[in-house]
Amino acid sequence: MKIWLITKGLLSVIMTMCPPVVESDPKSLERHQALWRERNEIAKGMILLGLSDMLFDVYCTLHGTAKDLWDELDRKYNTDDHGLEKYIVSKFLRFDMKEGKSVSEQTQEFKLILHSLCEADMELPEKFKVMVVIEKFPKSWEDFGLTLKLKMKKIT
Repeated sequence: MKIWLITKGLLSVIMTMCPPVVESDPKSLERHQALWRERNEIAKGMILLGLSDMLFDVYCTLHGTAKDLWDELDRKYNTDDHGLEKYIVSKFLRFDMKEGKSVSEQTQEFKLILHSLCEADMELPEKFKVMVVIEKFPKSWEDFGLTLKLKMKKIT
């Protein structure tokens, strides 16, 4: 979102309040403030456009500047990822392969979960990952899983 505002030349609007003007000419001051108000409304609209429908409904009624909106969103949603880490671990532990759904597709889902764990600096040993996948196989794959476990014992 910040990059979008930078490309539109609106980053200054969310970084500072209306900057003071040193000019003493009232027309120049009024023109400067009108320009800032216009840029503020554009920035606020662009931020709102980037939100999901549910968040848009919540924040579209917020009165104030684009900076106020940005600061509120930043305060609420740009927090440490400790909650996200708990969510990823929970997702990892609850993952189970289901009958009737492609095993390769489910394995891909599992890989995404593992990738999320890696991004959160929670790397797991490769052997552990393989054993977890085997344990998560659907019931119809139980014999195949046992065969793989026996082969792994022979390999190690």
